[in-house]
Amino acid sequence: MKKKVKTTGNPMLKKALFLFFFSLLLQIPLMFVNGVVHERNYLYDSTIKNIGKEWGETQTIAGPVIVVPYTEEYYEREYTVDKQGKETEVVKSKKRKNSLIILPEKLDINVNLKEEVRKRGIYKSMVYTGELKMKGNFSKVLSNIPINAVVDYNEISISLGITDIKALLKIDKFSFNGNKIELESGTGLVKPFQISKGISGKLNMKNEELTEIPFDIELVFRGSEGITLLPMGKENSFFIKSAWKNPSFYGMLPRERVIDENGFSANWNISHLTRNYKQYFFASESNKIDLSEAQAGVALYNGITHYRQVIRAAKYGVLFIMMSLLAVYLFEISGKKETHYIQYGIVGFSLVMFYLLLLSLAEHISFITAYGISAAAVIIPVSLYIASVTKNIKYGIGMLVLLIGIYSILFSILKMEDYALLTGTLLIMGVLYLLMYITKNMEIINKKTPEIEDDDNEEQVKK
Repeated sequence: MKKKVKTTGNPMLKKALFLFFFSLLLQIPLMFVNGVVHERNYLYDSTIKNIGKEWGETQTIAGPVIVVPYTEEYYEREYTVDKQGKETEVVKSKKRKNSLIILPEKLDINVNLKEEVRKRGIYKSMVYTGELKMKGNFSKVLSNIPINAVVDYNEISISLGITDIKALLKIDKFSFNGNKIELESGTGLVKPFQISKGISGKLNMKNEELTEIPFDIELVFRGSEGITLLPMGKENSFFIKSAWKNPSFYGMLPRERVIDENGFSANWNISHLTRNYKQYFFASESNKIDLSEAQAGVALYNGITHYRQVIRAAKYGVLFIMMSLLAVYLFEISGKKETHYIQYGIVGFSLVMFYLLLLSLAEHISFITAYGISAAAVIIPVSLYIASVTKNIKYGIGMLVLLIGIYSILFSILKMEDYALLTGTLLIMGVLYLLMYITKNMEIINKKTPEIEDDDNEEQVKK
């Protein structure tokens, strides 16, 4: 009886290739999880916006401004032709109405934002109630009126632009030159749009009174997401404070700001030289004016939401899944206990379920608690499963330590905003170096496995 030795490819190499492509294949369920996260995030954003519309939208405070209506006389040439064809020039006097819009000489605004939480279903939205105090003065109100204009003093008014007027709760004070102003809704202005919505009141003042005029305004209003102040004074001084811990300043940045565990406060000092419009303009040319070209504002930023954190976590999904499956593969090699492809698949899909479980729990409890529960729901069963498959408790403990390390690193990355990319890149490089070390003796994997065949059996088969 002769025996012939036949060599076949190493099954461990085939399994290594399988694990590589299987890890990439797991991108499909990870993409599904990402789709669910984006869908839930869109629903969250829509709910937040709806709450904001009902409570009060992002408020923009513009003004106050004085509106001086007048009638201007002008002359226009007209030409007529008689029956004999003789052309005659006629100069006719005509009148047109216009308004002069005057901006304040000095504008001081102090805003205190008191945050509140509003719920709709499982979603929470941070909104605010704003207390605004505004002081300043106007100077030389009629100095830019056309010479031949007739001012209607009974119609001179003061207007204050408020974006979401329905969220105005009360007006504690609205005085002009020490006199209380009777207010009405609307400004009567179409352009610019920043002062087209708001409140206004008649001043009923005489010419000699329109020189140096102080104003004092106190309002209480509601809003959400943020607030914008327009520096419409020649000299502007703004101060905003709130217990909100995650402000994001935009437009002209504050001269001074303090952000701590108690919230934030910010100061602005803005000159009229930073904008492209003057301290007065006419209503007839207001469509050319954009008051928002210079603004100072703060967005009440919610920080990193749990949806963004789950999305960021899923980006590292393939890397961490490959690391975990690689550990199982090494346990198989060192323990000489074959692990079936299906068992690798069970481990892989268990790791994918972590992200879906994390999303589900984070919508109801804090992200830290949800992360701990989700990680434990994966780490413990997978470690016990590996111990059972390999018939070795040491490998189960090794898997436990590895997964705890992986999810601890992932949690650290999620908590970093400024250094998340750097940490993630260093982690990937570390895994690459580890793979270099593990595969430095690749010839061991490439060895052929001998397979013994009986020649007598072969001859009988041929016969």
